[in-house]
Amino acid sequence: MPEWQGSRVTAFSEQRSAGMAESEDHRGLPDARLAMAVFRRTVGRSKRLKTADDLFRVSSPMTFADAGTSTLVPPAGFEDLSVAIAEQLTVVLMYEGGTTGLVERRITPRGLLQSRGRSYLTALCHYSDTEKTYRLDRIQEFWIEE
Repeated sequence: MPEWQGSRVTAFSEQRSAGMAESEDHRGLPDARLAMAVFRRTVGRSKRLKTADDLFRVSSPMTFADAGTSTLVPPAGFEDLSVAIAEQLTVVLMYEGGTTGLVERRITPRGLLQSRGRSYLTALCHYSDTEKTYRLDRIQEFWIEE
């Protein structure tokens, strides 16, 4: 029987109950693994693609400009993030995550960007020691740690 979290069943809980998973990975990891497998299969079938240089001759590397992503001037209420970015200060966020609810996050902000009509903050998360992206509209409150 799958585990319930609120009113939804997670894919991980079903995999774990079937004995197929030992630990819960980040929710985007299965998609990344699938994209990697498709890429490897495609490259593996090609007689022309043996090195990264061969691949770049077929298609040049993508940039943020290619992805429709641009840097962002901080919107009203987020001006202090520019100072924190410039001085690499620690910021505490109250963040309303898509799957986690309202949580506190300690971060070192790296930059502000806009993509597909949404504004984001990129930052080093102190809890997971990984680079993450936070939607500005999900930041309920923030302050620079002293």
